[in-house]
Amino acid sequence: MERKLTTIICADVVGFSKMIESDEEGTLSILESCRSIIDPMTIEYGGRLFNTGGDSVLLDFSSTVNAVKFAIECQKQLQARNAQNANLPIMTYRFGIHIGDVVIQNSNLMGDGVNLAARIEALADYGGVTMSEIVYQQVRTRIPNVSYIDRGNQAMKNISDTIRLYSVEIQGAIKNPNLKANSDHIVSDKPENEEKAISPDKQSVNSSNNSNLTLKSISLNRALQSSTFEQATRLISHRDYEQATLMLTIQLTKKNSQATEELLHLATNKLIPEQLFGVVIEGLEYVAKYSTHEKLFQIGALLKDGIFGKENQSKFIRFWEMSAAEYGTAQYELGKFILESPKASDHHKNQAIDFLSKATRKKNTAAAMLLGGFFSNQLSSFYNPAKAFENLWLARSWHDSKAQMQLHSLANTITKKDFEMYKINAETILDQINFENQYNSR
Repeated sequence: MERKLTTIICADVVGFSKMIESDEEGTLSILESCRSIIDPMTIEYGGRLFNTGGDSVLLDFSSTVNAVKFAIECQKQLQARNAQNANLPIMTYRFGIHIGDVVIQNSNLMGDGVNLAARIEALADYGGVTMSEIVYQQVRTRIPNVSYIDRGNQAMKNISDTIRLYSVEIQGAIKNPNLKANSDHIVSDKPENEEKAISPDKQSVNSSNNSNLTLKSISLNRALQSSTFEQATRLISHRDYEQATLMLTIQLTKKNSQATEELLHLATNKLIPEQLFGVVIEGLEYVAKYSTHEKLFQIGALLKDGIFGKENQSKFIRFWEMSAAEYGTAQYELGKFILESPKASDHHKNQAIDFLSKATRKKNTAAAMLLGGFFSNQLSSFYNPAKAFENLWLARSWHDSKAQMQLHSLANTITKKDFEMYKINAETILDQINFENQYNSR
């Protein structure tokens, strides 16, 4: 049995099955275009194609340096192809590289070296190049002007030991969401005695502190930047929600209100992939200052309902606070949430009163009823019969049947003189509110 030590590259297309399902002929045409880049470059860099299946290719290089150089340059050219064909779906490759001892069977290669390259490819950056530590040690000082991202030790399917992985820092590449969370850092291409980590503010677009993807990292992806809203909606119609979500999130940075609507529609129907929750929320935060108060409330409601995961639920408050600057429903819901929170401090309760009072000025009956009941509680430090009467009177005037019963109960605890004084004051406020709403509706 003949064997040899060689460098193996395993490459495939991210999301290829979904692309084929949505448009078989179009996808195969794009694949052929990509292969017209990969195949000649393989020969140019001294490599050999020894196996292929569908979208995947297995390449054999006698030189590890040439293998990595090939992979880097190939990804750059594939990115350029995507950018030049913005009207077509994006086809993104990932390259995994490993050095191993393999068995030669005619023109094919088999063995652990090939299997490990395939496992590394499954964890490779989208649009990038990821390699085992043994490959990194061979090339780290031999390819100028290249930096590598230390991905840490990664567990792989059916492999007993973890393997330390390194990714090439390539502009526009996206960190694989299946990588185990770790503190990535970039290492330079200098000799070991000069090598040091680069500070966090100079990290690759592939790395992030708390999530796999950030708005900055996907914004640096040239193919995504050149994508359009129409491309995204076409992918949605073909159920490619991951790529469509990334395209729509990029559109948020371009202040595309249609993209906001489409993302919220996807979120409502639970079609946004979980690994993209963080970057979508970041995009929605970015576009918040350009959004209507109603839209901000809608975003907050989705967060509160856990549509973007329990870990992101608390972020709804930020959106509702922005919405509550003008929107009565947000004022009521945020005030109600705070008042009903068992841990709300007096300071927070005063904020809630302010929100609910603003909602009441917009003739929000529920807000008036909530304030009326809150100020009626004689066991509370906020007990205020005058405020309780005022809000219950407003709610009664707006035809809330329960308000009349609560007013009757309150009247039994105050003097007739106070009742008449509270009534005059409440009627005055009612007239002011009616005037304000009539004026604002013009």
